[in-house]
This record gives sequence, C-alpha cells and structure tokens, in this order.
Amino acid sequence: MPMGPLEITALHRKLGWHYHDFCLFHQAIYAQIRERESTLKSLIAENKTFLSASLNDEWEAVQQARLRDTVYIYNQENKSMALFADQLAIIGLWTMVEQYCGRTLIEAENQTSKRRRTRVAPYKWSELCNRFIVIGLKLPDCKSYNVVNECRVLNNKIKHVGAVDAELAKFSRYTRFAGCSIDEVEIDTQLYANSTFEFVTCVMEATGDALRAALAPGTKLFF
Repeated sequence: MPMGPLEITALHRKLGWHYHDFCLFHQAIYAQIRERESTLKSLIAENKTFLSASLNDEWEAVQQARLRDTVYIYNQENKSMALFADQLAIIGLWTMVEQYCGRTLIEAENQTSKRRRTRVAPYKWSELCNRFIVIGLKLPDCKSYNVVNECRVLNNKIKHVGAVDAELAKFSRYTRFAGCSIDEVEIDTQLYANSTFEFVTCVMEATGDALRAALAPGTKLFF
C-alpha cells in the first residue's frame, strides 16, 4: 500500500479493482472451457463403443464419422479458447503495467513540479524508466521486475511476431521453444498475474516514498 499523496493511494485502489475484475474475466473464460470439456468427456463416454467400433453398415459408418468430427472439432475449439485466453491475458497484464506505471509517473511529475501541467506518459518502456529515474526511482529495483520485463517481451511477440525469436528465447522459460510458434508455448498466466500486481504496487509504494521525501518542508522541487 503506497504511503504518500492521496492521488497515488487512489491509483492503487483503482489498480486493485482493475486487477480483481481482470482475474474474474479470465476465470469466467476458463469456467466455460471446463464446462465444455466436461460435456465433451460425457459425449465420449456415452459413445465410447460406437466411436471405436468397426462398422460394415454404410449409414452407421457415416454417423460414426460425423460423431468423430464433432469430438475433434469440440476438442480443438476448447484448446483454441484456452490459447486465446492465455495470450490475451498477457496482453491485458502488460497493458495494466503500462497504464498504471504511466499514471503514477505523471502524478509524480506533477507533484514534484512547480506547477501542474498536462503531461503524457511515454509509449516506450525505456523512456518511462528514464523518467522515473528523474524522480528518484529505478524500476529494475522494484519487486518482480524481471518477470514483468519478460511479460513485456512476451506481449510484444504475441502481438507482432507470433513466434519465439532470439529475444524471447533469452529467457530461460522459453529457451526450449526457440523458433516455435507462440501457439506452442506454455504460458504461466498465474505467475505473470501475481508479478504484475506486485510490481505495479511496488512502483507505487516507492513513488510514494520518493514524493514524501521530495515534498518534505524545505526540499526543492525537482523541476
């Protein structure tokens, strides 16, 4: 929980609800996937003998082929839903990092400026990191930075490359997938979700500490 200007603590509350709703959204998708998987298992169990039978009757063989197609398509749909859900989760988590770190930065810059003015958070991660340095905070020092940075790179590959290239393969989690399609990658969404919340909260806490020090009586404003 950040200690400092009320604007930063208000941002943290918004982050908490945003994260809560994001997790509910992801859970809802997986609840639907599990329900579909249960339906598929029941369908297979009820028709186990028929699905594996050697049939001489032409009409029964057609029915068997259609049922097998139904099982195959249903199974592929479930896999695709899980794939989309996990990849969209990564994109959503990284968006959360950009949004809340950017808003925290803007608030900190306004708090430590001689006059509040309209500012825009940078789109480039390196520039965002550099602007945080000005207010006395190094983002790589914050908790879970390494995992969140990995999430950033994974997000970029999902959106722009579609494969595990040399940059992503540098991370040990993806080394064995080098050259593979992103669709073949196992994504630990729980790890990235936990790390995102911990990292952004740490950024807010550290920013609050920096602002309390900067706004102490007798302290000169940064710019």
